Amino acid sequence: PYEEDFADVKGQAHVKRALEVAAAGGHNVIMIGSPGSGKTMLARRMPTIMPPMTTAESLETTKIHSVAGRMERGSSLLSQRPFRSPHHTISPVALVGGGTFPQPGEISLAHNGVLFLDELPEFSRQVLEVMRQPLEDRKITIARAKYSIEYPAGVMLVASMNPCPCGYYNHPEKECICSPNDTTLFGKNFGPSARPHRHTSGDRSRPVRENLRHPSGGVERVDSSTSHCRKRNSSRTLCRLSRHSLQCPNDYPAAEPIRCPR
Repeated sequence: PYEEDFADVKGQAHVKRALEVAAAGGHNVIMIGSPGSGKTMLARRMPTIMPPMTTAESLETTKIHSVAGRMERGSSLLSQRPFRSPHHTISPVALVGGGTFPQPGEISLAHNGVLFLDELPEFSRQVLEVMRQPLEDRKITIARAKYSIEYPAGVMLVASMNPCPCGYYNHPEKECICSPNDTTLFGKNFGPSARPHRHTSGDRSRPVRENLRHPSGGVERVDSSTSHCRKRNSSRTLCRLSRHSLQCPNDYPAAEPIRCPR
């Protein structure tokens, strides 16, 4: 079982609903909000509400981590979806893989799981641009003079960022101290090709204190615990995959409307 539980997040019911839909469909997500609004807390709980890994996914994920030398002695198949959160100072090689003896990068270590980029504007544009092709092809090919290696890269990209440099643009309680020019240019270092194709903007304010006192967050009408979210997401995912004879939620055609029972 996971150490975190999705029900630990109080309030932000609309954001949790959006993340649940994204987890069921394997959609990429970007959360924009002020400091302390719960972006990182929500992102770390994304793997817990994703559908359970199949045997094939467990084998594939275990092989990648074994090749990278990250399997502990005596450990068995990985049963939990990986969650990788690289620092914004990461190099392109460390992100996509490579080196003298090519090793899987963070995007391959997060295969079948979540790749979380916290403070997205802090990442260099070069690092973000090298992710474009792996996210589209769901694989990364590392070519050398004598050989080439292909690693899988089927990840769910989750990113978070502040709305402005100070983080309090349009905040209901704190005043933003950024100039209009700084606010406009903030986050422009990554081009459109590096942005998630499907994104969700989170609430820019912290949860209301009254909602925190309520066990369910004050406004939630459905059970948001990890177990219940995974059951709902699993049924939705299986329904959609069976209709299109797909193997992974990320292979689902984006233009196709979703018609699954709740």
